[in-house]
Amino acid sequence: MNEILAWGTRAIVVALAATLLAVTTQSLAQEGTAPLPPQVIAVQPYPGEEVLADQPVTLVFDQAMDAASVEAAWQMEPAAPLEFTWEDARTLHAIPAGGWQRATRYAVTLGTGAQSADGVALAEPHKFFVQTIGRLEVATVIPAEGAEGVAADATITVSFNRPVVPLVSTGELEGLPDPLQFEPVVEGQGEWINTSIYQFTPAKPLAGGTTYTVSIAAGLSDVLGATLDETFTWQFKTLAPEVLNVSPYYNQSEVRLEAPVVIELSQPMDRASTEAAFALLFSGERVAGKFTWSDDSRTLTFQPDAMLRLEANYLITLAPTARGISGEATLKEGLSYVFSTVPAPMRAPACSPGCGAAPSHRCPCRRPCPSSGPGHGRGSPSPCGRPRAARPSAARRSPSPLGRGGVTHGRARPRRPRHGRGHGSSADAPCPDHRPSTLGRSLRDGSSSRTCHARDGSGCAAR
Repeated sequence: MNEILAWGTRAIVVALAATLLAVTTQSLAQEGTAPLPPQVIAVQPYPGEEVLADQPVTLVFDQAMDAASVEAAWQMEPAAPLEFTWEDARTLHAIPAGGWQRATRYAVTLGTGAQSADGVALAEPHKFFVQTIGRLEVATVIPAEGAEGVAADATITVSFNRPVVPLVSTGELEGLPDPLQFEPVVEGQGEWINTSIYQFTPAKPLAGGTTYTVSIAAGLSDVLGATLDETFTWQFKTLAPEVLNVSPYYNQSEVRLEAPVVIELSQPMDRASTEAAFALLFSGERVAGKFTWSDDSRTLTFQPDAMLRLEANYLITLAPTARGISGEATLKEGLSYVFSTVPAPMRAPACSPGCGAAPSHRCPCRRPCPSSGPGHGRGSPSPCGRPRAARPSAARRSPSPLGRGGVTHGRARPRRPRHGRGHGSSADAPCPDHRPSTLGRSLRDGSSSRTCHARDGSGCAAR
């Protein structure tokens, strides 16, 4: 409709211009001047416009013309027999007998043999081109012809070389054509991105590992009437489901005992077949647990019912029998690998500090150096670094019939041996986390004897 209005407007403009020139020419002729050579003052369609197959080309002259001489002076390449129609003495319509060939550029020359009604010839040849309307063609398709490994959530897009639909309001979109046909059938929604690009979005992911055939039927026409001469067909193949990511990863070590197994896949999966294809094995036995899925059925999580074993190897397997949710396509390849859990805690090494060593985080006790003679053991450090109270001096002790010993409340008690645990010199006390095997054992070394309170003998004091 818009094109018809445009052509009508142009015809009116051309008619007004021709009328003005004709009036001017007649005025000059009435004044007794010599007639002027005729001129072509308009050609329709205008340069750059395309002519429909059944649309004539119109020439408008500035004065009445001799029809026979004009038709004889018409030359065209490529040549074709023409049908001429004179609307009036100044307006000529021309069209090939069988219509214009599509997608063809015609070169037209109106020679100087064309004369006016007064017998005056054109001053020079008039040349112009006629470009006929082209064919509607598919310019590009996405996915491309023969493409493989297409994602299951891909959209299908086709672009044409010409505007197929006009610019319309949102309320008029429903009346636009849906040119794509799928085999196997795909449900979804299509829309025109602009006047020449159409995009189709499937309602659900495409079936994995499936070959789709898409076609556009012949006869689809554009806004100017150009049609698609032949059905356009192309094919693409979708990607089979595959594993994208797994946790724990391949050969991972020190995996937490409460850690789940998480598998991320490339497309929504059939949950039943995927769970049946999965196994977490320990020593060849399946580990019991529960499955959970993400909302889009792309991520599988397996949580064992019990904590995993310490310092143990586990095998994850996912058989290729797991299927995609939209078809019978199975995993591109299966999955099988081992991971290991955290090791058992290590025991702290035995504490054996040297003589006089300061306490540390590994051995919080301090073993003092052995000493002898008067004052032995007074104020010496305790096994854990605290000062020990000095023993009473010999002057404060009363004689005892039992020999050297102490008196408590008038009652005589025997003196405890120097090597007794918990009394006497701090040299007698080993580190609390050490277990002396020679405690209280007397050794003979020549004429003297000594008591050892350490495995290596470093705590031996002479007696």
